[in-house]
Amino acid sequence: MMLRSRVHIVIISILLILDCLVQVSSVSPQERSGSSGSTRTEKRVALVVGNAAYTGPAALRNPVNDARDMSQALRSLGFDVLSLTDVDLRSMQRGVREFGDRLKADGVGLFYYAGHGVQVRGANYLIPVDARIGREDEVEDEALDVNRVLKVMADSRSRVSIVVLDACRDNPFVRGFRSTTRGLAVMPAPSGTFIAYATGPGSVAADGTGRNGLFTAELLKAMREPGLTIEVTFKRVVAGVRQRTQERQVPWTLSSLDGDFVFALATGAATRPPVTPKLEVQEELRQQFGSVALSSRLEDVEVWLGDQRIGQTHVGRALLINNVPEGMHRVLAKKDGYRDFTMDITVVARQTVDIDLKLEGLRPPVASLEGTTWGGSDENGDWQITFDSGGRLRYSRALYGASGSGTWRQDGDSISFDISGFSDRRGTIAGTIMTLTATNKSGTNWTEKLTRVK
Repeated sequence: MMLRSRVHIVIISILLILDCLVQVSSVSPQERSGSSGSTRTEKRVALVVGNAAYTGPAALRNPVNDARDMSQALRSLGFDVLSLTDVDLRSMQRGVREFGDRLKADGVGLFYYAGHGVQVRGANYLIPVDARIGREDEVEDEALDVNRVLKVMADSRSRVSIVVLDACRDNPFVRGFRSTTRGLAVMPAPSGTFIAYATGPGSVAADGTGRNGLFTAELLKAMREPGLTIEVTFKRVVAGVRQRTQERQVPWTLSSLDGDFVFALATGAATRPPVTPKLEVQEELRQQFGSVALSSRLEDVEVWLGDQRIGQTHVGRALLINNVPEGMHRVLAKKDGYRDFTMDITVVARQTVDIDLKLEGLRPPVASLEGTTWGGSDENGDWQITFDSGGRLRYSRALYGASGSGTWRQDGDSISFDISGFSDRRGTIAGTIMTLTATNKSGTNWTEKLTRVK
């Protein structure tokens, strides 16, 4: 009886050991190693911004499409996405603040921006659609400093912070700057941060002719490939952009990551149930836009709309400015030798305002009469008149030996003079010819043409 009990105990022990072995064999390598760097159990949050509706020639084709497609892709990869398109500076600042509120310690934060960006004294700024930048020192007040985004991400203590800037497009905002550096500046990557630029420092990226910019199109494709680390993902992006642009555009990355991150988990990797995003309600001002067409019968007239230079006119062609906000705008046109042309116009949504820039030519400057002598002759013989300083004049007539004095005053090409015995005394100057008119005591109108003698 005792022997049978011992046999039962041995059998039960063997069964328990086998059960443990089966449970161990069912655990994946990632779970056995305790690695969580590539699972979606961590909190993933993204802020996506796309600005395209800039005024006039600064308008872009792709950024809104880029932002919408990037938002959709990130949501499919488990990100909680805050998406903003064609926003002003205040909306961008609020978006960054809400982004920081959603970030969690030991999670993943991603900031993506498509639109115009500039560098000023080594700092990078992202341009909202309402920016009015005429000179370099206005950028800090009119644009969003990328360092503000980096600080929000660092303060959240996220395990991984990713910044993607498709903002290296060439743009008209830098024309009034003292420096002429193009593209964006290199920023140091804080600990745990990965920064990607659409192209290298000081270079510009193509906006693209299709739905997306070249850089974003390649990123959307690479980030969906399962199992790729972020480093390998962007190597795919670099290769794709270089090939499509024939080496003219080379994306740039900086990294201080100390762990692994993948956008799309490998097949069979641990996943969490999809998160249903919460409803977001925000009030948005949807601005309406119209167009302005500017033409001139003169070549190379410099044109401004507000404080932004538009370009130069060419005879037989019109400068067409699209995406002009509704409301009042001032047109300014300049050309050497002509008076400045200004006009206040009213732009209406989905309509075009046609403006004919009619510049009035300036008369050539007329030199002062002071110190000059003019002579002429008529039926009464030769005579001369000299214009002295202090507004005094002297005249003489050879036939009668007559002479006298008076006063004179000049206004451009017009003069008035005062000689005893004459009234309504005035004259005009055209080159070296002076025409004088007056009325004598008897009421006879007198006209004399004089030529400059000295």
